[in-house]
This record gives sequence, C-alpha cells and structure tokens, in this order.
Amino acid sequence: AVILSAIFYKEYATPLQYLAILLILVGVFVITFKKEAKIFFDNTFIFAIISMIMWGLFFFLLKIPNLIFGAVIVTVSVKLLTSCFSLPLLLKNKINLFQTKYTSLFYILIIGILDSIGFLVYTYAMNYSPVSITAPIISATPVLTVFLGVAILKEKLTKRHFIGIAFAVIGLILITL
Repeated sequence: AVILSAIFYKEYATPLQYLAILLILVGVFVITFKKEAKIFFDNTFIFAIISMIMWGLFFFLLKIPNLIFGAVIVTVSVKLLTSCFSLPLLLKNKINLFQTKYTSLFYILIIGILDSIGFLVYTYAMNYSPVSITAPIISATPVLTVFLGVAILKEKLTKRHFIGIAFAVIGLILITL
C-alpha cells in the first residue's frame, strides 16, 4: 500500500517515516517468523505472502471509493460484500451456525463488531492522513495481538517476540513524528 500510494496518489513520506515503516514491518516479521518453519516451502508463508499482497492492494484501492462515498458507505458496502462472498464458503463446508455453541456465536458477533468499528475508523483516518502512513500503523496489529495473547490466553513470549515488539513500537512512535 505504501509503494502504490507513493506512485499513484503522490503521497510521500519523510525519510524518518520510511524508516518507521521499515521498523514496523521488521517488527511484525520478527514476531510472526517461526525459526523451525521452512520459509520458502511452507504453506503458511505462501498464504501469508498472498494475503499481504491482497491486503496491500485492498488498503491502497480503499482510498478511491472512500473519497467519493465517505467512510460509512464504504464500510457498510465492504462488510456486506464480505458477507456475501463468505456465504458460499459456509454452505460449501456445510457449517450450520445454528448448531454451534452459543459462546462461539457470541465471539463471532464480538469479532464482527470490533472489525466493523476498526474498519470504519480506518476509513475515516484515510480522510486525514495518507495511506502511506495509515497502512503501516494498521500492519502493527500483531503487536497488540501478542499482548492480548499473553494477558488473556496466558501465552509465553520469547526473546524474539520482545525484539519484534520493540521494533514495531519504535516504528509506531517514529511514524507519528
């Protein structure tokens, strides 16, 4: 998204902001990297790269309809389209939501609400800040996820996690300067 926004939207960051973006991305990579994984042949890595490309294009292209229609219309439209595209997957996998535990449905409801609020706030942010700044900040969500995993799920952090978090936090601080 950062590269595309610089090329097509003429949004340029300062050298300090580019350094911050690099630190955030390195931090996210360090947090998610698994030493024991076969990086170039591991399906997880391939899916992550495809996802990164799709999300990069998504966040880049999101600015155009956001400028035309506004954050609320774009958020509602994207969430409705996502639901429409997800329905065939549910039907194909024969998932019956009504036979699942109510706690699972509650979590799905909470996740949907949090996702919609986060998306709406992001689309509002695009009106006040370039994509080249907002997209890297969004990419730092694994840092918060790690903290929540430790606090709520009692997951253990390694030295590698602490290093990745440090890179991402320093990058987040620098990008706002």
